[in-house]
Amino acid sequence: MMLAVPDQLYLIARRARRRTVPIALAGLAVGAVSGAFVAVGQPPLVALLTVAGFGASGGGLAGTFSLLPTTTQLAPDVRLPVAGLDKDSRRTLRNAVMSGRPIPSADPETAARGLHLAQLTAVYLPLALAQFLLLYVGIGGAQIPSLVAPDGSNAGLTRVVLIGLLLVAIVMTIVFTRQIRGARRYLAAANR
Repeated sequence: MMLAVPDQLYLIARRARRRTVPIALAGLAVGAVSGAFVAVGQPPLVALLTVAGFGASGGGLAGTFSLLPTTTQLAPDVRLPVAGLDKDSRRTLRNAVMSGRPIPSADPETAARGLHLAQLTAVYLPLALAQFLLLYVGIGGAQIPSLVAPDGSNAGLTRVVLIGLLLVAIVMTIVFTRQIRGARRYLAAANR
């Protein structure tokens, strides 16, 4: 089992964050300018929502695609610590890491696997959460102009889609942040 050095993991995550912010801002600007061109001649509220929607969509999708190579690179590494374990052992190890309760050092191999899984989880999940939320901003942003479209035909469906996206984003954010906190607690407890 090849283990990545934790410093390298944090460096990869930091580079991904630093790269994503300007790319998402550039996508936001390009989307807003595109929305301004599309909104020419529209009533002010429709024009404002069009610019905001196109901007959110451009920024969200640009940020998502900026994080995609990093999350794709790290995803197989997250499975390495549980490779070769049976289903129950994998579940036990993942539950221990996600709940923040370290594996007793009586079993050094399992404890080492747990520590490595916690390190990978603490680096990977924040990036995965950011990618997920940026994707949802990109999808939701494209729906915003339809909220007050002059014909009003899709406003009801758009509201349902946006509320659904918002609810799923809230639930997944809670789940991801609990897992991130658990992995960080595991690391803190294991390093004492």
